Amino acid sequence: METQLPIHEINGTSFLVDVQKGELKEAGNPDNTIAFADMRYNEEGYGFSYDPLTKNLPEWNRLYKPEIELIQVPHMVELDPAGMAAKYGKTLQEVSGKTDFEVIVDQEVLAMRMKGKLPTIDIAGHLFYVDIRCDRLRPKDDFSTMGISISEIEEYQYRDGDTYVFTYDPKTHRAREIDPEKMTTIPKDLLFIEIPIPKLLDPVGYARKTGCHVTELLMNTPLKELHQARTIPWKETGLLILIKENANKNRHQVKQSQKKRTGRSKRKGI
Repeated sequence: METQLPIHEINGTSFLVDVQKGELKEAGNPDNTIAFADMRYNEEGYGFSYDPLTKNLPEWNRLYKPEIELIQVPHMVELDPAGMAAKYGKTLQEVSGKTDFEVIVDQEVLAMRMKGKLPTIDIAGHLFYVDIRCDRLRPKDDFSTMGISISEIEEYQYRDGDTYVFTYDPKTHRAREIDPEKMTTIPKDLLFIEIPIPKLLDPVGYARKTGCHVTELLMNTPLKELHQARTIPWKETGLLILIKENANKNRHQVKQSQKKRTGRSKRKGI
């Protein structure tokens, strides 16, 4: 299969174009790969600094060496139009004459977003508008609350940094803070929720707020109209062990307190 991939030459070295993986792979040396995501997207395709010694992006300590070259690679739709059509479920005619940006990014969704339509996220069955400009997830059809403050939950970044996790009150449609050190039972009125970070929820709004280049951001961040939050079962949170420890600690403290009171009563009766 590798030999069927298109080949693109960079300064005399042949690289296989693997659009499924989004990378260039040195022919005969599959361990040497250059990801398109690590290049700078532009109107002509992709630009990057190239080290002829390693045939890859330069290490930081070689970045300004005189032998480092600036390389321009065409759009993937030019390098492998059939591969791009297959990857994104389009026909060859649909990708012909297009840029990678036009193929990869849903242009209809982008047009609606640029006109002001906010992305949404379903949290435990209730729809929220993702309003990064106002730092809010605003619940639809509930004007009794401002919703969820993004800045208040950003400290609860989770796993690889692509999601936030927080406790959520489905009755008030707000995040609610808990003290794990004081929990002795699972809070039945709260849910443990996981959502994407703002950059993934609304890359356009995030780019506008932070000054990022929206085109480059969208090339590596899927644009979606609707997201789905994940409700994490309490048994998967790791809090059950802490709850059990807290409950045992409380029982021990109650017993100790009872012993002290009993001891004082006996001394009074002597």
